[in-house]
Amino acid sequence: MTKHYSVKTGGFYPAEMRADYDAAGSWPADAVELSDADEILIRDCLSTGGTISRTAGEWITAPAPPPTDAQLIDAAKAKRDALLANAADAIAPLQDAVDLDVATQEEIGLLTKWKQYRVDVNRIQNLPQYPRAIAWPVPPAS
Repeated sequence: MTKHYSVKTGGFYPAEMRADYDAAGSWPADAVELSDADEILIRDCLSTGGTISRTAGEWITAPAPPPTDAQLIDAAKAKRDALLANAADAIAPLQDAVDLDVATQEEIGLLTKWKQYRVDVNRIQNLPQYPRAIAWPVPPAS
């Protein structure tokens, strides 16, 4: 199947559907027929957040810009929140056993490890390379 790509729309267009696009007036004027190698090049670039342009008949790919500190902080906060939710799920039944005075020594030790893990996760923003490099704590083995 022959495909075309439009830099303007950022879309792929199968040649077999051109009549339908033309009838709707939506075939992009800049759509260029792709070789298999060009399609792979473009899809690979786009899949990593890169950009595509075309100059003098050549495809120009540019990698995605590095994330900003604000983007890294947002991602770190989302991961932190997910890890804390997981820790809370692990801590709750262990804490219940301690509160009911039915916890084994193993459960008491595991509860302490999970609580320390939760503290460590909450302190990621204090790491020296935050948000560029985060050494995430490893959860205790259950």
